[in-house]
Amino acid sequence: MKLLVLNPNSSQHMSKGAKKVLDAHAASLTNTTAEVSIYTAPKTSPASIDDDEGIEASCEAVQADISCRASYLQSFDAILIACFSVNPLVGEISELANKDRTQKAPVTGIFEASVLDAHRRAIAAHSTSASDEKREIPRWGIVTTGKFWEKHLAEGVANYLQVEPDQNPYFAGVFSTGLNAGDFHNIDPDTVEQRLCQAVERLLDVGNVQSIVMGCAGMAGLEDIIRSAIARKYGDKSKDVVIIDGLKSGLTELAAIVEAQK
Repeated sequence: MKLLVLNPNSSQHMSKGAKKVLDAHAASLTNTTAEVSIYTAPKTSPASIDDDEGIEASCEAVQADISCRASYLQSFDAILIACFSVNPLVGEISELANKDRTQKAPVTGIFEASVLDAHRRAIAAHSTSASDEKREIPRWGIVTTGKFWEKHLAEGVANYLQVEPDQNPYFAGVFSTGLNAGDFHNIDPDTVEQRLCQAVERLLDVGNVQSIVMGCAGMAGLEDIIRSAIARKYGDKSKDVVIIDGLKSGLTELAAIVEAQK
């Protein structure tokens, strides 16, 4: 499978981090071979996407750069949009990549892939747990960057799953660090660790959290920090908590779809 990972911000550092994670994950897949290519948006796109304006600016930059290169997009078997947001590029790139194409290339975003992964895990855990009516419902939540994303992503989860928040017992919410995407690898590591751990701990306080979604592509490679916060809060139970990276979830999902198309 030839996979294109489209980074809609202009940070080469973030693209390199994503490529490292995806190459390692691709090597672990047993049913397919994945060749990962990275597209990074031009410099007219923001280096860090932190709000609606950033999403819009990045989409415009990518569209202007790639809209006349449909043949480039059509050379890939699948495409992953590496921005953890409700992003118009998922639909727009899918339309462009699949124009006049018989074998459709699946396109998804790291937001959609990780939400689907976490929600499926929670449902599966609930269905296989004890039948006791008092059993705790398995929860999952998102740890993200700035305050803006709390509402944006919570609404995005509701719309994507077609379940209102008060009707979704599995989703624990969105918890922000107060950092932006670029901060994770550019500011004092102790500050990053402190802010990230605080957000994780607030999520864990909800109770019976079984999956934590990393709500930013810039968090790639920071699983150890998240794991340490889980261990401090949950002790021996921490080993049962899954940390979900949307890059990995997206690659796994797209590889399965492409394999099924054969």
